[in-house]
Amino acid sequence: MKTKTSLQKQIAIVAPWISISYFWDYDDDCGPISQDCDGFTPEQDDEWQAWQSNVKAVAIIKGDEVEGNAYLGGIWEKVGDVPEESNPDISGYEAQMTVEALEELDTLIVKSGESEANLLVQIAAAVKVCKVHMQASYKAQQTQNA
Repeated sequence: MKTKTSLQKQIAIVAPWISISYFWDYDDDCGPISQDCDGFTPEQDDEWQAWQSNVKAVAIIKGDEVEGNAYLGGIWEKVGDVPEESNPDISGYEAQMTVEALEELDTLIVKSGESEANLLVQIAAAVKVCKVHMQASYKAQQTQNA
């Protein structure tokens, strides 16, 4: 089992019927890092690998998985790094992407017509946890930059 981030653990407390998972795949659509990122030279292209991250929010309704997703590509990591370990907060986008995945999950559940009031309450609580996390992260950045 993958190690859960602090945010995933907090969400599990308020939304036990929802599974939040992060997945990483090579991002083959990116150009060389020297073209995509300022300050990198063509000689450094072999030192970096582009990744795409996927945050997945899953619930089970009447035996069927319903999932919301959020994707972010063009995340550069040193060759040989494992993004789950070297970049668990998805370059600072973890909470925002989790909100996006949860909102998609919410929309799919509402569109399905299933009456899942408890699940929708849990999604709202999980979104609130993410927003508190984002506010705390923003305050920490402001303190560092002051």
